[in-house]
Amino acid sequence: MGYLGCLRNSRCQKQVNSFRKFIATNMEDENRVLTALNNLYSYMKKIAPAYSENGKMNKDYRELVCLLYLIEASLPLSFIVDNKPNFNMQNKAPFILPNKAFNYKNEDVLAYIVYIARENIVRHFSSKNNLKDLSKIDLLNYCSVASFDVKSIAESLGLIAKVYPIYPAFYKEKNLYEYGNMHYFTFVSIGKKLYIVDLTYSQFFKVSDNNLNRIGIPFLGGSSIGSYMLLFEERKKFAEALLRDGYVEATEENIKMYFDGFALSFRNGLYYENTCELKYETSYTMEDYMNFINGLDSQINHENIEFLGRQQRLLKNANMNFQKR
Repeated sequence: MGYLGCLRNSRCQKQVNSFRKFIATNMEDENRVLTALNNLYSYMKKIAPAYSENGKMNKDYRELVCLLYLIEASLPLSFIVDNKPNFNMQNKAPFILPNKAFNYKNEDVLAYIVYIARENIVRHFSSKNNLKDLSKIDLLNYCSVASFDVKSIAESLGLIAKVYPIYPAFYKEKNLYEYGNMHYFTFVSIGKKLYIVDLTYSQFFKVSDNNLNRIGIPFLGGSSIGSYMLLFEERKKFAEALLRDGYVEATEENIKMYFDGFALSFRNGLYYENTCELKYETSYTMEDYMNFINGLDSQINHENIEFLGRQQRLLKNANMNFQKR
């Protein structure tokens, strides 16, 4: 890197660091922090062309994105939706006899499964003398443990339960984020009905990574699921129910809404540049998603793999606005 490149990188690092310092000193004022963070996203897009070589971004820009991730990670835990799980350690769980689930109402059985699993979560994250509030726990990277716990509890009641991984773009062969971004949930079957049980869904509604202005920033992962779930009233009600109860019936509509959030979050700015429209919806059906999670199909068979996962090159219009209008 020549002198001008060094100078450019130094100036940009100083500017990004100034955002970092401002955010760090204003943590108690969430509105100021979020405004500054949104301005930082816009700044990252503004400077992106200077780091592009034949459309591809160089390593210096990747370093700035890493700094951006650290800034986001430093934010206090808060959510873009009221995170109020229906759970209180002071209440007793509904009593369900082992292997006798079919003797009870489905709602009581699910309430029992969710209560026991949530109690286990709280005890895991709490100290001996201080039980944490479930609504204030960051459940990132705890989905596998919670999902298999749900499976174990359900099976102890004589039910059939299966844990499913959701890979980025529902594609197991290649992680489009290099690492991570895989999620687990549990299907629990009671009689003729199937239920989605996801006790760590709140991790996708954190303020730190839910902003549509994140879309289009090269090397960044785009916006999280919560951004898309709150755009439409029906999706919002679905998300609030799953966050509150820990489960929803796996109807055709609910399955689509649940997986739509993931599918939308996997798309990067190149997808919208190519389609020339900001339409935060998908044409996938329940059958499509069931094929996805069972490994029979994937999102990359329907969308350009370059448009999914981390955006690896610059947009033609680096300042494209992704906010819903």
